[in-house]
Amino acid sequence: MVKTQFKRTVKVVRSDNGQEFVGTECQGIFSEEGILHQRTCVYTPQQNGVVERKHKQILEIARSCLFQSGLPLKFWTYGILTAAYIINRLPSSSLNWDTPYERVYNKTADYHRLKPFGCLVYAVNTLPSRSKLDPRSHKCVFIGYVAGCKGYHLYDLENNKVIISRDVVFFTDTYPYKNEAVKETEITTTLPVIHEDLSYTKAPAQNGEDQEVTDERVMVEDIGKRKRNKPAWMKDYICDIGETGSMSSQNEEFFANLAADQEPFSYHQAKTDKKWVEAMNNELKALELNGTWKLCYLPTGKKAIGSKWVFKVKRKANGEVDRYKARLVAKGYSQTEGVDYFEVFSPVAKMVTVRAFIAMVAMRGWKLWQLDVNNAFLHGYLSEEVYMKPPQGYTKAKEGQVCHLVKSLYGLKQASREWNTELTKKVLEFGLVQSSYDNCLFTQRGAEGYLAMLVYVDDVLFTASNIQLLEGLKRFLDKEIHH
Repeated sequence: MVKTQFKRTVKVVRSDNGQEFVGTECQGIFSEEGILHQRTCVYTPQQNGVVERKHKQILEIARSCLFQSGLPLKFWTYGILTAAYIINRLPSSSLNWDTPYERVYNKTADYHRLKPFGCLVYAVNTLPSRSKLDPRSHKCVFIGYVAGCKGYHLYDLENNKVIISRDVVFFTDTYPYKNEAVKETEITTTLPVIHEDLSYTKAPAQNGEDQEVTDERVMVEDIGKRKRNKPAWMKDYICDIGETGSMSSQNEEFFANLAADQEPFSYHQAKTDKKWVEAMNNELKALELNGTWKLCYLPTGKKAIGSKWVFKVKRKANGEVDRYKARLVAKGYSQTEGVDYFEVFSPVAKMVTVRAFIAMVAMRGWKLWQLDVNNAFLHGYLSEEVYMKPPQGYTKAKEGQVCHLVKSLYGLKQASREWNTELTKKVLEFGLVQSSYDNCLFTQRGAEGYLAMLVYVDDVLFTASNIQLLEGLKRFLDKEIHH
């Protein structure tokens, strides 16, 4: 078929060690056609990963078809064929978003033939032996497509057999095998809105009779047929908050505070609010004091990247506003590799090291301190020439000037790496030794005792055999990093 239809020759076939592939019949075909047969090692499916991954995709879609339609497992073969039919008509990233069907036949597939697997369908009774009083159609279930024939595979519910028919009428919202007795419970999650009570006046009833008021709220009937369950990963959380009256006063206050202040999405939205303007000015002052950039004119042949503002309301435990945070972020996605940056990898502590570190502290009864470095990525020094357009709202730059970044900035490709490099340099200056097993573990052994420090991006854990060593390291980090 491959030779006749597509003018191609099969050179290699890779498979597992199934009897259907290593048997004499299949091996005879390979030998006759000159096809090289490659076999994977026993229990090593990763050697044929492309095929195994496609098998997984086909089985996932086939299971979905069977479960969604309610069809029994005896129809699994039709589910597999339907899954393959669908996949061959889906865009694939490995084919530049073409479908396999388009690549093979050089034409677009007919998507009008796609129907829900397992739905109700009536097939016209075309038997010549039918009488004038016989039914004109059979009640069937759609179970797939027919290769080489413009028809559908149908399961005749009246005669309990599989038929092929072209003259059909589909009912895509009805599934005969679906168990209607089992209904999913709808779980709705609503966020209460704190507002004043609304007064209302009872309207007079017609004919002088009082109308019974069953509920003050207007109940809208849910006309949707699909019920949505709460995701499995949220089952451990209480999401149905309920009515306002069922909550404590602390929770009411918390949700009221959440609704009080909204975070702006852009600079133009934030500049109309004084508190956000103040937050942006504070951020610019902090960056200038940190020596993050120097103003200059853009050199010839260089390109300046952009920046944007990101706004966040920092809250207390009860939901009250603690402060308004505005962070300037570079548009690192516009950086050019080999020009604006070279290396981006930054190590983090291995989880096995973290567990061993905490286990050692617990076993020896030492103190464990945790340090969160504020604005960690702003402490790294850049070795590349990176230029950035003046931020929105920054008025100190003259016409045509740009910011030559001296230190790292959030959003840059190399920001995390430069911060880790700077921190490692400072820690080594203090006298700690970097572990050869984990680059984020630093230790020091001496007459005064044992000191250990573990780094995970901007979170630092450190412990020691005596409190004086801990105090000394903390003072050093405060001086060198939090200055």
